[in-house]
Amino acid sequence: MSGRLTGLVWESGLKSQLKPYAAVLAGFAADDGSRVRPSIARLAWMLGKTERQVQAAMADLRKTGVLLVRFPHAPGRPTTYHFDVSALPIRPPFVAKQLTFGKFSTVCTGGWVKPTSQKVKPTAPRSFK
Repeated sequence: MSGRLTGLVWESGLKSQLKPYAAVLAGFAADDGSRVRPSIARLAWMLGKTERQVQAAMADLRKTGVLLVRFPHAPGRPTTYHFDVSALPIRPPFVAKQLTFGKFSTVCTGGWVKPTSQKVKPTAPRSFK
């Protein structure tokens, strides 16, 4: 399971309706994106979707080049996919907003607010390479 790939999916510019599907598939992948082979039924159960919805989303992910078929299914063997992180659309990085209230400034980072008495420059997010 690759938490690193899952995080990259959520931070990507992939369509919002495909992100949950891609994130679950990335969770099944090795860190290099290989050996993705969950069943359609398992994915449908995890996402609370129908098998047909999962199949349609996987077809869309294959069209975008994110999900590549490495070994097609055969009797007794599931389809094996490769998750290609380099095909994920790029999204501009999150930038914290600075709010000023009189002599106090705060940096809003999306989930919590850190009060400070001096101006703080927003920093760019770190890259996980």
